[in-house]
Amino acid sequence: MFKFKQILLFSCFLNQIAAQTDTVSPVTDLQEVMIQENRLQMPLSAATRSIQIISKAQIQQMPALSLAEVLSFVAGLDIRQRGIHGIQADVSVRGGTFDQTLILLNGVKLADPQTGHHALNLPIDLNNIERIEILKGGAARIFGQNAFAGAINIVTKVAQEGAATIGLMGGDYATWGLKAGISLPMKDFYHQLTLSTERSNGYRSYNSDYQLDNLFYQAQWKIAGRDLNILSGITTRKYGASGFYAPKDTSSEYEATQSSFVAIDMPFEAGAWTIKPRVAWRKHEDDYQYYRYAPDRYRNQTKSNVLTAELQTSYKSAYGTTGLGLEMNQTWFESTRLDTHQRAQWSLFAEHRFVWKDWTLTPGVLLTNYSDFGNHAFPGVDLGYQAGPNWRFFANYGASYRVPTYTDLYFKNAANDANPVLKPEKADNYELGLKYQAGEITGSLAFFRRDGYNIIDRTKDSVHHKWLPTNLSLLKTEGLDFYSEWHPSAPPQFAWIKSISLSGTYLTKTTLEKPVALSRYAFDQLNWQINVGVHHAIWKHLSQNIRVRYLDRANLPDYTVVDLKWFWIQNQWNLYLQMTNLLNRAYTESNGIPMPQRWISGGVSYRLKY
Repeated sequence: MFKFKQILLFSCFLNQIAAQTDTVSPVTDLQEVMIQENRLQMPLSAATRSIQIISKAQIQQMPALSLAEVLSFVAGLDIRQRGIHGIQADVSVRGGTFDQTLILLNGVKLADPQTGHHALNLPIDLNNIERIEILKGGAARIFGQNAFAGAINIVTKVAQEGAATIGLMGGDYATWGLKAGISLPMKDFYHQLTLSTERSNGYRSYNSDYQLDNLFYQAQWKIAGRDLNILSGITTRKYGASGFYAPKDTSSEYEATQSSFVAIDMPFEAGAWTIKPRVAWRKHEDDYQYYRYAPDRYRNQTKSNVLTAELQTSYKSAYGTTGLGLEMNQTWFESTRLDTHQRAQWSLFAEHRFVWKDWTLTPGVLLTNYSDFGNHAFPGVDLGYQAGPNWRFFANYGASYRVPTYTDLYFKNAANDANPVLKPEKADNYELGLKYQAGEITGSLAFFRRDGYNIIDRTKDSVHHKWLPTNLSLLKTEGLDFYSEWHPSAPPQFAWIKSISLSGTYLTKTTLEKPVALSRYAFDQLNWQINVGVHHAIWKHLSQNIRVRYLDRANLPDYTVVDLKWFWIQNQWNLYLQMTNLLNRAYTESNGIPMPQRWISGGVSYRLKY
């Protein structure tokens, strides 16, 4: 195996001779991607909010093996892993908490009423993803209550050709993985199945091992000119969880989770109407053991079921496009320590997009009712102006909200008290920004502000007291983020460069009430975040992707992480070697848990078409 300095010298040498190389997979023209918002759809270039797209080609090139690792390269997102490869990771947007981001799969909401700690427990392999749509800022009037600070929609696509794929991965700490997928077109019935498994002994000396198993199935059945879409999957995760939730000197925590879902929809058009009915069901099971080798000493077993029925519609007229939606939701929750609970919810969405020359205006409102929290209304409005062929200015306002999770309300132990009278948290979100697109260069800049009311946080007066969930009367978050990318094409002297990206976020938080002595979540955020990415050819089908991340966290030392990936793609073969944390930095992302230092892994996959 090469030593670290030899690897860098070899990489630099190859860079000097890369000008005559072939190209690799091109990056999709993201400006033509249609953003999926369940009712109103638009091309990315016409969006009046901060929306970033990660394409399939970009995912393939990134030094990442999990969805959490892919998202860690996006400015404005804070990914806090407790371990590796996304086995347990939190995601927040623009300084929000891990409970304030909504995760969707093809528009299907996968929110968990237990806790946001399992929001990224999805059964999909990175090869299943067509693109990722990231909406930054409150989006309650678009998606509902969990889109408090933002929403992430993972889009998959049914293959229209017959193919079989097999892949193998291996790396440090006895980490290995195996995946296999098959797509079977059968006249008017297209379906595909993906299976994957992953194991590791763990990068820490004790109790950091994990097992991960995924099954993902997607189908499209053409019936009388309409598409019946079926989406389903199950993910099982078992892992040593030392310090994941309890103090970090607790060495024997263990957790086993299983998340499964199925969704069916059948969109169709009737004149000027587009109608999309959908039914979805999600089940989540969580077995937490405080003492792994004596599980009955302290154990919390939780099960939740969420059934959703919705009808999303849009109507095009000479006055623009009207979107209407109705959603009904029923939740069943049971836990050995949080008792049994039920919740019924209905929501009504209404919005309209006006278009006048270079201007667009989209007002809307969400009306919702909870059986345990009553009625609420959340308005919002987006404004956009196209200033010539390259510049677009936008501004938006939206009210957002989130009801407490059952963990917020009822969880208690030796270190935590429950608070069953918590109120829902609300916020007013403001954003002002501009976008630039001209040939090879894409860029955006946005200023944002979120005035949060009754923000839910766990606080305590001193280290000797218990953590208590409370409502902070006012928490103001404001900042800016930017994104730029260059895809050189014409000048031969830059032919070896495929893309260079620079993005970042800066934010601050202030509160008008008397500050508490200790806060667990609300004031734990990134102050500064800078991401740099360089993708370039090395030799023929061999390329390199380097990602540099600088993160300055509140109450933690700042750090820089460098990740690198070499990949070779030709015909049906895909080989890669990647190094995570190339500079061997020591750092933590959550709860004081040390993240892995330099980690080397590699893999190969083969795709056979038939």
